[in-house]
Amino acid sequence: MNPNDLDGPSAGQDVREAPQSPPGTVADPGRYGRARWLAILAGLLAGLVAFGIGEATYELIPAEKVAQNLMGSIVMVGNRATNTVADARNGAIAFGVLGLCLGGCLGIAGGLARRSGAGAVTGGLIGSLLGLALGAGISLAVLPKFISMRYDYFEYDLIIAMVMHSLIWGLLGAAAGLAFAVGLGESRSAGRSLVAGWVGAVLGALAFELIGAMVFPSANTNYPISETWPTRLMARLLVSVGAALTVALLVPGPLPSEKPKVTSEV
Repeated sequence: MNPNDLDGPSAGQDVREAPQSPPGTVADPGRYGRARWLAILAGLLAGLVAFGIGEATYELIPAEKVAQNLMGSIVMVGNRATNTVADARNGAIAFGVLGLCLGGCLGIAGGLARRSGAGAVTGGLIGSLLGLALGAGISLAVLPKFISMRYDYFEYDLIIAMVMHSLIWGLLGAAAGLAFAVGLGESRSAGRSLVAGWVGAVLGALAFELIGAMVFPSANTNYPISETWPTRLMARLLVSVGAALTVALLVPGPLPSEKPKVTSEV
């Protein structure tokens, strides 16, 4: 038996090993590459599904009709107050669905990226519930105020619409980014993913308003929900894909403990 075998590597041989993965984790550096593509695909899927459900529920809640004197005749039509209530409630449905789809799809994508069924379920549930709650709740809280501002300050309708959509859709993007980090099992990147989702959704909202004003002036893209199906599709895709892209761009790299062992001999 060679005595050197008992003393470890022989002279002239350098063996370096990365630290072991933390207990309870499985080193899988490849999940970060999968995560980027899955995030983008999830954003595209979320936008398409949200659009389909949104079209099925478009103007689901009609404005309550009240008696109005029109040139001596009494007619039953919606007025400013009842139209505002209906628009806010329909917006809550549409944006709640968007939040549910975006948060759910990105949360599931994070779990699939690390090949974890539990991660996909956890991320999907957190994302869908948080997105639904934010989309519906914030819409009901702020849309009536923004709609009233549009009536009172119509000359600033583009700015009002930008702030309105950026506020609501940005929160949905943030919830989706957080859900993605949960699904991916990356607590260290939760804050970064949340901010990335918010930034992407806000950029999508601003792009939607600018494109709508320049290319689709008759579609009323400054309303909570625009009045033509191409612009409604554009809104969903710009927000969901925008949020997914920024989240994908900021997916972290593998931890040192997950990097392959390096062995060199001299």
